[in-house]
Amino acid sequence: MNAPIILCGLGLVGRRVYEHLLSLDRPLVIIDSRINPQDPLYHRPHVRVVVGDCRDPVILEQAGVPHARGVLILTSDDLVNIATGLMVRRLNPDVRIVLRMFNQNLINRLGRSVRNIVALSVSALAGPRLAMRALDRDVVTGFDNLEFGPQQIVEMAITPESPLANRRIGDIVHRERLVTVGYQPGEGESRILLEINPDQVLMPGDRIWLAGTAKRLDRLRLESGQLSDRTVSLPGKLRHAWRMARRAVDEIDWTVKLGTGLLLGTVCFCTLVYHWVFHRPLADSLYRTISVIATGADMRGYDFANEEFEGGAKVFISIMRLSGVALLAAFTAIITNFLVRARLGGVLEVRRIPDWGHVVVCGLGNIGFRVVEELLRRGERVVVIEPLPNNPFVPTVRREGVAVIQGEATISEVLRQANIATARAVITCTPNELINLEIALLVAEIQPNQRVVLRMADPLLAETVRESGLVPLAVSVPTLAAPLIVGAMFDEHVQSVFRIHGRELVLVDLTVQPNDPCLDRQSLRAVAIDYDLIPLGLVPIVQSTTPLHASVIDSRNYRLKAGDRMTVLTTPASLARLVQREPAPAVWRVEITGFPLPQRETLALYLRSVQNLTQADADAKTQQLPLTLAHSLTRGQAEDWHALLQRERIAATITPHESE
Repeated sequence: MNAPIILCGLGLVGRRVYEHLLSLDRPLVIIDSRINPQDPLYHRPHVRVVVGDCRDPVILEQAGVPHARGVLILTSDDLVNIATGLMVRRLNPDVRIVLRMFNQNLINRLGRSVRNIVALSVSALAGPRLAMRALDRDVVTGFDNLEFGPQQIVEMAITPESPLANRRIGDIVHRERLVTVGYQPGEGESRILLEINPDQVLMPGDRIWLAGTAKRLDRLRLESGQLSDRTVSLPGKLRHAWRMARRAVDEIDWTVKLGTGLLLGTVCFCTLVYHWVFHRPLADSLYRTISVIATGADMRGYDFANEEFEGGAKVFISIMRLSGVALLAAFTAIITNFLVRARLGGVLEVRRIPDWGHVVVCGLGNIGFRVVEELLRRGERVVVIEPLPNNPFVPTVRREGVAVIQGEATISEVLRQANIATARAVITCTPNELINLEIALLVAEIQPNQRVVLRMADPLLAETVRESGLVPLAVSVPTLAAPLIVGAMFDEHVQSVFRIHGRELVLVDLTVQPNDPCLDRQSLRAVAIDYDLIPLGLVPIVQSTTPLHASVIDSRNYRLKAGDRMTVLTTPASLARLVQREPAPAVWRVEITGFPLPQRETLALYLRSVQNLTQADADAKTQQLPLTLAHSLTRGQAEDWHALLQRERIAATITPHESE
């Protein structure tokens, strides 16, 4: 319990991680070469500061690495992080190490090469959360439920007009098969997880957080008026084709337009001369014109040998042939030059840009690429604006069908080309904060109601921009990534870490290990109560014919077995207890206060099984009420007994064992 958590590096990411670690109320040691130990920020209980180089084994030993519970290495230098990680592993072969890495290629290889080490990329952690903010600001987080697949946690506000007002929370979640995660009354303290009373009636001004599939949540939000129907009528096919053609023509060089115009003009003129002067049918005139210009097939003029226009026809055909050869040669040279300069790619690119409902991503760096990946995974249409033509991510996203516009997003014409006025959202992901802010303000000028997610590095600046009202969705990358870094220290299967009214929650996938003192052979209800968690989905090691639905999973008396997997929502402190295999306090007892006469035999059976009594002793004990059925139980185990006794109509109470 006294083993410290060690944090190496206190930059922008490290400071945010430090804030989250404080909520764990566990010993914490900070190592940094530039830290001021006198800063009041670090004068906290259980916090100790060590000034020095985190690669130095003496400094690491002084910080307590040999008996540390976990080490987070978060400097901004990959080489320093790797060197520190290897030194920590030498000093403590078993400690869990979380390593920050910028080099994408090293992340997976390092994790496989060194035992119990987790290498993380800030861009990979923050990118999906940026994408989520762009798609829906009310979606707190998305996750993959082991049992039900992709799900979301959504925040909902209860208004006087909402159909959810004046209804019980339990009725709502039972009808929609959802799970209540958090509840904030209009007046009073917020409640999370098992603190929420299902009999609570929602009132205007309340807020509630629900987990479930996007389809069910969107239906509920549509009913309550929180989600607008985004159905937009498609533009007419002719209008769309005309706009695409006009945009493609605008992208073509003027020399190509001139050469094409002269060639087509010559063909039209010669066709009309054939038709009007030599009295040929129009179709035949066009055919003969193309034949002469392209192949010279009619150069001898046999068709005019017996006509009065024989001499003039030969002169006309000769001039037409010479003009055609010159125009074709010029046209071929111009087109070849146009293709060599790779302008055709830009012409074809405009056909990929959707008319509406897409997401525009400005900047295709490490974070921008992760954002695009997440948007594509969610089935969104994406348009990227990237100024660098040799960006290594451009070919990759183009292969995925993403339209890439080469240009500066700070230019209004480039933004208009991306159809930002009808886009679903705009995300600024360039590495320059000032450019991101400029893009966000320019988008607001073009389309005042457009949703813009502003990516920033400095958490304080992002908060200032939000509070000033300039960009309500200004977010800091360290703020997005820090909770997931803390979660990775406990378990590599942490999916998300988020806050509800300042209270931190963790979404994690758990696997029951053989002889696990916390999970194995325990009822799901008991585990939920003892470790303050909500099971969202369960995949038993042996599949049952009857699925266990998330909305009723905590009411079942299912006993976990080694190999079972489940997706749960809990607090960081409770997850730490599970990871450390800390047993829940066994200080509760179940006391029988009354029972119907027909249930005497059932109660005697319980007494025999729990207290190892004979039939006569059990029958005699049922004559003396109140009586203790079981003691030295965890709270969850006691609640299990209480639920079982209620079903048998046996009155019972749960009290702390110390009160005896």
